[in-house]
Amino acid sequence: MAFSQRGPGQGKVTFAEINAKEGTMKVNTGERDQATGKMIYQPVDTIEGQINGFQIREQPSNNPQYKDKTVATIYFADNTAVSFSLKSGGDATYFGARLIAKLLGSDLSRPLSITPGLTKAGEKIGEQVVKSDMAWVSVKQDGEPVAPNYGVDAEGNPLQGLPAAPFHKLANGQDSNQRDYSALNEWVEGATGYLKETVDKMREAAKKPDQHEQQGATDDDFIDPDDIARAAQQREAA
Repeated sequence: MAFSQRGPGQGKVTFAEINAKEGTMKVNTGERDQATGKMIYQPVDTIEGQINGFQIREQPSNNPQYKDKTVATIYFADNTAVSFSLKSGGDATYFGARLIAKLLGSDLSRPLSITPGLTKAGEKIGEQVVKSDMAWVSVKQDGEPVAPNYGVDAEGNPLQGLPAAPFHKLANGQDSNQRDYSALNEWVEGATGYLKETVDKMREAAKKPDQHEQQGATDDDFIDPDDIARAAQQREAA
């Protein structure tokens, strides 16, 4: 099973969601609380395995108090998956962009692990004191953190970080309280497109029988991420 947590076993789980504000990950168990009728979610610390699918979907909000979301979902070869918010109200999130950058920095042909977390205000990262709660996500391979890959600039030089989101300017030249996420949105569009294309090619290549091995493998031996997505959506709608 791809999910793990500290403490007692978490049972059979298939689909998880990362909360980018709390730095937590929870699993929809598919069961309901008998008293309230609400779905039961179970916290987990880490999801790990071999990626074999990546999907982006729009998630409109039925509540005017909340913004529409764009959700990215990573599928693993053992029928588990994890989703996270990529955009909120049409603008890319830095949490989602950082996770994408770390996936691009990994070797997608090998298993990896994803672990979210939260650093509280007042705690230190190195010598720097965190001023407000900060959610983060770690991607590891062979137990070592993966360095993010931000891509290259127009001259082909490696980028050292994600594009900035400066404040829009008011008519008097002062900063407004609204940020311009256009550069980050463009980066996310390109990065997720590349990531999806890469994962799709890997999955298709895995379906082709190796000429040097015995023939006989069929499509039944492989998992279609679209089937997993439909099952996850059905559970969410339940």
